[in-house]
Amino acid sequence: MDQDSTSAIDRVITAEVTATPEQTLAALADLSTYPEWLGLVASATLDEPAPSDTTSSNATARDATAPAAAAAAAGQPAWIVTLRAKLGPLARSKRLRMQRVAAAADHVRFERREIDGRDHASWVLEARTRPADDQAMTTAVDVSLQYDGSFWSAPLEAALSAAEGPAARRLGTWLATQVSSAHPPDSDQTHG
Repeated sequence: MDQDSTSAIDRVITAEVTATPEQTLAALADLSTYPEWLGLVASATLDEPAPSDTTSSNATARDATAPAAAAAAAGQPAWIVTLRAKLGPLARSKRLRMQRVAAAADHVRFERREIDGRDHASWVLEARTRPADDQAMTTAVDVSLQYDGSFWSAPLEAALSAAEGPAARRLGTWLATQVSSAHPPDSDQTHG
């Protein structure tokens, strides 16, 4: 597959959210949360495991990490993700199958893992978290998106630029609602 390297995307978005690193990473590790806070992601639904989830169908000769990533992906969940981007009056949609290939206490990585047997452009999403304050109640987040194709480059770049600020605010708001719903106020207290 001949790719125009000048069209590829390799973008890092940095933000801070008011939540612990553990709460933040839990949201980032589940692609089904992304439509709640990242406007580019129209939907993300958990997919059924496939036998090819343990191999890299998008591996190329230039990707020396493909065997290690494939081994790490064994047993990890995958999602069908629909991306939507607008470029002026035009809108473009893209459907991808993304699999979590690595997860640790401070980062998570997803890679495109299609099961149709065809060659596809690579999509890689990686998120890293770290405490942004001494009490670990604010988390610094770095989200990296890499795409080596050319067809989606212009709308993707525009969508990422537009989503950068709102995504951080929406993630923080979404995390706050999740934390408050997981820990409702104590209703057993008596007033009197």
